[in-house]
Amino acid sequence: MSRSAALGALCYATESSWGEDSTTFGTRLPVQSRIDASGLVQSLIPTERTVQLLNGGTFEAIGPMGGSFRTRFHLAGHGTTTSGATAATSLPTLLGYAIGGGPGTPAAGSTFTGGTATAPTTTASATFTAGQLCRGGAFGDAKAAGRWAAIASHITTTMTLLTAFAAAPTNGDVLYSAETVYTSELPSSSAITGLRFLLQTANMEYECHGCWARSVSITMPVNGELPSVEIEWGVSWWRHSTATFPSATSVEAFTPAISGGAQSSFFFNAYGTATHAVRTIRALSIDIGVNNVPVIGPGGVNQYQTITGCVRTPADITVGWVEDATTATASPQSATDFAATTASHALWTSNTTAGQSMGLYMPNLIPTGNNGVQFDDGGINRVRRQYKARADETRATDLLASALRIGFA
Repeated sequence: MSRSAALGALCYATESSWGEDSTTFGTRLPVQSRIDASGLVQSLIPTERTVQLLNGGTFEAIGPMGGSFRTRFHLAGHGTTTSGATAATSLPTLLGYAIGGGPGTPAAGSTFTGGTATAPTTTASATFTAGQLCRGGAFGDAKAAGRWAAIASHITTTMTLLTAFAAAPTNGDVLYSAETVYTSELPSSSAITGLRFLLQTANMEYECHGCWARSVSITMPVNGELPSVEIEWGVSWWRHSTATFPSATSVEAFTPAISGGAQSSFFFNAYGTATHAVRTIRALSIDIGVNNVPVIGPGGVNQYQTITGCVRTPADITVGWVEDATTATASPQSATDFAATTASHALWTSNTTAGQSMGLYMPNLIPTGNNGVQFDDGGINRVRRQYKARADETRATDLLASALRIGFA
């Protein structure tokens, strides 16, 4: 009999070869959305053989498998304070497969010993990777204030920042580590690791093999709601499953914190300028138009599989936000920025709660879309801003060059 659609579980594993036929799914994910397999497809193909009667007919041929399914997850930070040893967790690892890079093994958290707002000094020596994101201090301390920062380098005990704090940390202020996920930029990073998923419900279950990210959309509210990420997964082939449900696999179900409260902040400044500068924004959206191209051809493991690999190609990353309208002026900031021929960079801090914080850094933003003319936003005059996030071509490593970095701490 039919059971509640509210019940379900989602597990996955990486594949050693594309679409491999395996029934092991080692990691259970804290999925927010209901399990929906309705996007999986396999159609019959009309054979259209000539018949002798008007309504004669023939059986149709079984077509290839494919389709997609969507998953939504809360962006709930790391789940621990990250002030010391920081382990990799399941959602950042999955997101790294989706957009290309990270999180790897994060550096351990430490403390600051002084320095400046742009180049604080640390107890740890040369432990943070150039390009990684971190947090510092505590909310309300008027220095690092618990906010995120992007690291240019960590040479001996000097940590040079791409995005400066409001003021220099003092001795003993906490330096929080983070899992940093990022978009891959180097040509050598175009290969995609196939994933397999187990979609479980209280009724039917499905194995999905040879999966890759088709789209990624990040919702980062500024009105006190919960941040989340939705990923659409393409599928090479699938089959029904009878795996045990409820699943006995443990899950990292961390409680998220609101984004957009008093602890949130939006750093925005000219490209290459680290000076602390923040803007008040009323909405923020990030769409990662991943352009992962499936490889079609023979060589699969299932009779009805036509997709045998996937290649990462340039993504279309759009960042948009809403600001309050200014007073009447011949050159509002929105118009000045729209016509700018120099890039900007931006860093969003969702909140400063240890273990529940999210950071988003875009090192190279160029304006796109429409000039930010005023509009009526629920009875209040505001303007929209829209940018493309591009790779930082002046940087040598994949992490430093990445167009988008996502921090979990």
